[in-house]
Amino acid sequence: MIDQATISEFRQRYNECFACGSENPIGLHIDPIESREDGTVEGRFTPRPGFAGFENTLHGGVVSTALDEISACAAMVNAVKLVYTAKLEIRFRRPASSDSEFLIRSRITESRGRRFMIEAEMLDGDVLVASSTGLFVEAFDMAEESRSQSSEPGADV
Repeated sequence: MIDQATISEFRQRYNECFACGSENPIGLHIDPIESREDGTVEGRFTPRPGFAGFENTLHGGVVSTALDEISACAAMVNAVKLVYTAKLEIRFRRPASSDSEFLIRSRITESRGRRFMIEAEMLDGDVLVASSTGLFVEAFDMAEESRSQSSEPGADV
């Protein structure tokens, strides 16, 4: 598991990310992203007006993106891996209001080699609005990247 400082450093490096990047002018701006002792990863976001589908309802693609991002964060935080989404199944349970603040959370339910099964959910207060189950595949090992960067000539040691 990585610590909160490493999460912050990583997020600064990828600050243009559509889902969590603070510098992406049209992004979701999921913040903060925090890890819990039980392996759960949580984040919060408040949609902007442009994210509505119809009648004050959050677009399903935005809901899916939020669940995908928090799922990938579970692998980053708990397995220190960046992952690609191989398969993501979303279950929409209730319409999500486009003017609410949402809690999204995820956890790894299974890992085998480079593959991770991750479950996530999105809540409006205590109301579950959507959940997902996904298969994620390792893109690269963050620990390996960190070691290789620190061993480069001129790198701070």
